[in-house]
Amino acid sequence: MTTSAVSLIEREYPGFERLPNEVEDFFAETRGQSLLVTGAPGTGKTLFTLRVLDSLARGPDEALYVSSRIDEDAIHRLYLDEYTSLDRTNVLDLSRGPFDTPLNVDFPFDDLSRDTFLDWVRTVSDVSHGFALAFDSWKLIQESLGPPARERGKDEGLVDRLAALARQEGIDLVLVAESKSASALEYISDGVVRLLVKENNAGQTLRTLLLEKLRGVHIGNRSKPFTLSGGKYRSCSPVRIEEIRAGPDAGQWEPTSGTRSTFATGIETLDDLLTNGYNRGSLVHVELGPDLPRDAWTLVVIPTIRNFLAKERGVAVVPPRESSPGLLHSDLSAAVSPDVFEEKCTVFEPSMDVSAIEGEPNEEFGWPVYQTKLEGGKTKLHKGDSKIGHDVGDSRGITIQTFLQEIEKIRPSDDGPVLHVLDTEAMESRIKSRLGDLARYIALHNDLALFITKPGSELQTGTDRVADVHLRLERQEGTIVLSGRNPVTPLLSVGVDTKKSVPRVVLVEMV
Repeated sequence: MTTSAVSLIEREYPGFERLPNEVEDFFAETRGQSLLVTGAPGTGKTLFTLRVLDSLARGPDEALYVSSRIDEDAIHRLYLDEYTSLDRTNVLDLSRGPFDTPLNVDFPFDDLSRDTFLDWVRTVSDVSHGFALAFDSWKLIQESLGPPARERGKDEGLVDRLAALARQEGIDLVLVAESKSASALEYISDGVVRLLVKENNAGQTLRTLLLEKLRGVHIGNRSKPFTLSGGKYRSCSPVRIEEIRAGPDAGQWEPTSGTRSTFATGIETLDDLLTNGYNRGSLVHVELGPDLPRDAWTLVVIPTIRNFLAKERGVAVVPPRESSPGLLHSDLSAAVSPDVFEEKCTVFEPSMDVSAIEGEPNEEFGWPVYQTKLEGGKTKLHKGDSKIGHDVGDSRGITIQTFLQEIEKIRPSDDGPVLHVLDTEAMESRIKSRLGDLARYIALHNDLALFITKPGSELQTGTDRVADVHLRLERQEGTIVLSGRNPVTPLLSVGVDTKKSVPRVVLVEMV
């Protein structure tokens, strides 16, 4: 594939892999590998196979998709329009007869047998060295070669001969088969992958590529989630949370635009699903599923914080106790103006067993915070006046009074909106009975609130009662996905576009 074609694909699908690295490594290791692709109808075998061919093609005449199952027009209309390196010349439609063959090598329609078929494969490899050849489906290809042999093992012998020929001639070979007919082929092929599709309890689609065998390649996680969104196979790669963090030379965050009645989320796909973002005066419930990395909440929250600060609006954050203390500071101080971050953003550092005493200046975290002595010799960091004058918390976390007083300190002089971000478990115990009051306060001031809850939280149900939007972030088959419970949205795989000056979260529908 040409450099321009690769760059086009990377630009169009940032944050997602064209193929799992293990599959790329399998074919890169040596020429002449044979890969068996299996799966039930509708699982995505054709799109995966075309993606493999697209990856293997070194030039316009170095890949051939042979099919007696889907005609050439349908393949071009449904699959090839969006590809950059494959076109009609890469398709051999066995259903059309001898006058529609690509390349300069005629397929032996008039004298078709297993021997003439293998001779044709050999001739094709002579014409184009380093060829990639796919047969979809292998069972139908065999049937087109003549009636099945009665002798046991005869058809398997054909595959043996084809695989040996591929290794000898350096032909990368892909065989596509339905799951029920693939058992004999699995022993012969150098690699075996299986495509699976299922629906969760909410009726959302989850597709998985199972790497059953790839000779010569170490397979760590065998289960690879993927999506067919936009009519292409794309692999959902695991998200490394640190990828979203803006580096010191990242440049300024360019905010996405909301409307008079909405705040942009900072994630374009999410804005579209929510019709231009979050409504002003609304409360958003961000529910975290089990087994997520400790800072996974930032994937949904940081883009919105960046957007608010870039527009010089106030932000107050009570993060989960287990989150990384410096993540928000290092990101926001790089992505937005340092002066705006200093003046408009308050980040609490909640701790257990907080006592109400004066704080002292502490610059350890790089922004003006104050250190408060706690019971048991611990300390608590928060941003605010050194003379607090009121409780900073009780034995269960930050008080609502303290939080709202900080909100008023950073509210713009024109009484403009402020973003509230708080983990409910990091707040005092009285928050449960005051959720309704908080929701009314947010609506009255046209603010936006993101409330974070975790598995087993007593406040999940209560937060849902007052929330206008309910989003759930969870881990599925090795990747992180986002879905809307209210409003209901498709399952969305989360990626990070690290090629932007400031990394951006990318959401792609799991279909």
